[in-house]
Amino acid sequence: MKKILLIATLLVLYGCDSKPDAPFGLKWGQTMDSVSFIKNGKCEKKDSTAICTFDNQKPFNTWSFSNELKFDNDKLVEAVSVFAGTDGQNPSFENFKQKLNYEADFLLNNGFDKEILSNIKQKCEDSISCDKTSERAKTATGNTSIWVTTTTTRSPIAVVTFTP
Repeated sequence: MKKILLIATLLVLYGCDSKPDAPFGLKWGQTMDSVSFIKNGKCEKKDSTAICTFDNQKPFNTWSFSNELKFDNDKLVEAVSVFAGTDGQNPSFENFKQKLNYEADFLLNNGFDKEILSNIKQKCEDSISCDKTSERAKTATGNTSIWVTTTTTRSPIAVVTFTP
């Protein structure tokens, strides 16, 4: 009987992982060395922090143009994905809205609050009301925030930040 209780307790504890998986097939707390595509990024280290930057390569979303992974004490603590609205070299709010829809679908699949995403998309029907939109929600990948600016930059831009 004691063995059964011990096994049951261990199974419960094993199933109680306190940190959800990070986005893009990563795991919160994993080391830089364990990220196979790190060699394709540019990493800057300062004290116990390292930030690695990437283009829109796999495993990041194809509509992104810049991505970052932040490591503190060699443990993954943040992922950032940035997308912008462009038509060739020109700013494009229509292209931005299309990418925002792609990102909204991605975030919905990761458990982002549907109502909050709906509010963001509604605000972003025009450039002026979309500017400086900022929201956050708890998701299957941890905490996620999205910040949008449309009038202070050359192209409409959104920054999506994921943390445990």
